[in-house]
Amino acid sequence: MTDRVLELLRTRPDLAGLAAFLCDFDVRRARHGEQVHLASGASLEPIAGDDMGGTYFLSRGTAVLHASDDGHASLVADSVGEALEIAVRLPWWCETMTDERDEEDLRAAMRAADDEARKDFAPDLDAQRAELIHGPGLPDRPLVELLAL
Repeated sequence: MTDRVLELLRTRPDLAGLAAFLCDFDVRRARHGEQVHLASGASLEPIAGDDMGGTYFLSRGTAVLHASDDGHASLVADSVGEALEIAVRLPWWCETMTDERDEEDLRAAMRAADDEARKDFAPDLDAQRAELIHGPGLPDRPLVELLAL
């Protein structure tokens, strides 16, 4: 079974480029340097890479895992859509996001971090984020809910 959002990223270079740029989720780098497996024996399909040599995997057709280049792995989300939603709405450049903040505080932290990102590397951040959310039809959940995922 192919994930709908993954298939969209594979067939829409514009969305794939945005996912690579904003979220460090590059479907063009869907390979891993060494053999990896789960203790359960469930299959792992490499679906994207990141700038640090890590790989995102699809397990059992839905769950997304990330394996770093130094051997650490973690469950990221229950689907590619959920993983992308988390990555685009809780970006790597906003380092002060914690589950100890309420929605208003999270949005304020996000605005401040986004202002810096616009100055440093992403002047078109708002339009790019909107396209990456709306293109695949991702939901607009509260930030506190995304952090809980």
